[in-house]
Amino acid sequence: MTKGWVVVTGASSGIGLAFARELARRGHPVLAVARRRERLEALMREAAEHGGRVEPLTADLTAEQGVTSVVRRTEELGEIELLINNAGTANAGDFLGASLDHEIGAIRLNVDAVVRLTHDVLRGMVHRGRGAILNLASVVAFQPFPHFAVYAASKAFVLSFTEALAEEVKGTGVRILALCPGSVATEIDVFAHNEGLLGKLPSLTAEQVVKTGLQALGDGRVVKVVGGFNRLLPFMDRLMPRPTIRWLMAVSAKPPERCVLTRGVCESRNRSVQGNGRTGGNVKGNVGRAIVGGFVGTVLLTLMMRFVAPMMTGQRMDIAARLGDMAGVGPGVGMVMHFLNGSVIFALIYVYVLCRFLPGTPWQKGLLSGVFFWLGLEIVVMPLMGGGVFSWQMGGMKAVMAALAGHLVYGATPGGIAGAPPEK
Repeated sequence: MTKGWVVVTGASSGIGLAFARELARRGHPVLAVARRRERLEALMREAAEHGGRVEPLTADLTAEQGVTSVVRRTEELGEIELLINNAGTANAGDFLGASLDHEIGAIRLNVDAVVRLTHDVLRGMVHRGRGAILNLASVVAFQPFPHFAVYAASKAFVLSFTEALAEEVKGTGVRILALCPGSVATEIDVFAHNEGLLGKLPSLTAEQVVKTGLQALGDGRVVKVVGGFNRLLPFMDRLMPRPTIRWLMAVSAKPPERCVLTRGVCESRNRSVQGNGRTGGNVKGNVGRAIVGGFVGTVLLTLMMRFVAPMMTGQRMDIAARLGDMAGVGPGVGMVMHFLNGSVIFALIYVYVLCRFLPGTPWQKGLLSGVFFWLGLEIVVMPLMGGGVFSWQMGGMKAVMAALAGHLVYGATPGGIAGAPPEK
């Protein structure tokens, strides 16, 4: 059986290139759309060597003429089996400091082109009763993202637009998916170059995104977040007030002094921080990163105690509720106490005390700090509050080991994010 045409935008590099390669390998003829003709021709030759077919189409989707040329070619090809709206761009930095032309261009590429191309192919798919559209959104589509305001807003549009269309075409045989990766190791990954928490998160490979996306499309998913850690962001968005989410996103993405695109690569001129083992910077920067890390670590610890610990002990280990009960203030205030301790008090102890004297890399310092925090909670804080040895009372040795595991994860998070102490 002859396989239908696949249209991939942004096919000259990164995720788009990986999609084009994989689908050509699977026997689909691929219309590869991008601005860089020489890369598309190289992809065409590569696919031909392996028995695949790729047709290059040079088009700038930020311009009306470019979108029109793609629409015209898809109409000439006839039946389109799969459209992958992958092309996109991200401008890093505060909105007022950005070029308005660049921001408008990003909206044309990330939003207008997606709407135009989707409208062009969707009617035919519905009429035939088959076909699929995969729109590249992002994990930042789920919340506002200061310093990436237009990019995050454009991806929020893609997510909402995709979900709405999926509902409209339900039952027609057409599948529509919003694929939401986080940081991906491609040549235009402005997230990886960010000097805040955002730049310290693990990056996915383009091949991981492609494999997950095609699997999710085959499973009939409408929204798919790629990467286990990335799924935490949408989950946190459901639990926290909007002001808290805005603050957390703002401190996670340190605004670059300037984002300079060199051959498609975003390079910040303020590069005093290098990787997770950094040793430069100032005390204020380390404290800020430790607080963010402490907050994320406290969320992870809370989730582990509520959902992972029961697999070991048969019951939830709710630290916040226990604190609230012992203090006589109820679980709500207990949760505030829990997060205040994890996000601020322990973070300050880590930066000013433990991080300076413990051996190893920042992650190892964090792990050891987690052991200290666990011991402090178990044999000092809880007994002083009249609660006895908390974990042991909850479920014996299994509960003790579950609590230790949770605190190791907690400690490693602010440790790795805050990095080494500043040089004197």
